[in-house]
Amino acid sequence: MIGKIESALDITPVIAWHIELAEVMGVEPLPDGQARRLIMHLLFEETCAEVAGKEGWACYVEQLLTASELKLLLFFHFYTRLLAHNGVRQYPVFQQDVESDLLDKLDQALFSKRITAH
Repeated sequence: MIGKIESALDITPVIAWHIELAEVMGVEPLPDGQARRLIMHLLFEETCAEVAGKEGWACYVEQLLTASELKLLLFFHFYTRLLAHNGVRQYPVFQQDVESDLLDKLDQALFSKRITAH
């Protein structure tokens, strides 16, 4: 079942979202390969730094996580990974409307239905 879910989810919009998050934070984004691996680690079974995948998407599908919890899982993992990647030790604080906007955009990246041409 996981393989089918993985192939049905397009993570490209999430990678683009992470670039916008980096811009708002004032840091460089992760290289695409690292961003892709982090997404696969958080949403599926991919091991990262010897830590088993979080399987967030399967937990969401099985209603063990809400959509909000899944978004926060991605948001805060990317937030801390971007800080570490850029050697930033002071955490930038977002205004509430900026954080809400970023979470709305992540919602669109994860959950918007995409029309594919056949």
